[in-house]
Amino acid sequence: MAELNSGDFQVDHTLEFDNNQYCIETRSSFAYKTWSPETVITRAFSIIGPYQTGYKQGEKVKDFYAFAFYFLDPGKIQYQIEKNDLKIFFAGGATKEMMTDDKVSKYSNLRSGKAQYRIIYPITKGLDADKFFYEINLICR
Repeated sequence: MAELNSGDFQVDHTLEFDNNQYCIETRSSFAYKTWSPETVITRAFSIIGPYQTGYKQGEKVKDFYAFAFYFLDPGKIQYQIEKNDLKIFFAGGATKEMMTDDKVSKYSNLRSGKAQYRIIYPITKGLDADKFFYEINLICR
């Protein structure tokens, strides 16, 4: 396994079980153009996996990809920021197998210049929060 603090290996969380280490990358975003979290879940976001650029031909595929988002009501953004009234939702995620399966995920530029991200879109094609934690629990038995 690569050095955890090296520039080409970034992991948000690690889980160790039976001398095996599992990597979980958490990606997040915020919603500010929609009026409800349900709209965000069905149309606004993707589960974001590994990426590649012209300089970086790819990053190590993690065991799990978790996705959380922050919801800011378009009519109350200023108030929510000033009052620290930020709502965070855990939407679920995907396994390594899902993220590398061309029938489930694909590469997309996600408006990030020349970077190509592997994504599952919409996020409802991934695992909801309960199923995500169930999949993690399976490796700990």
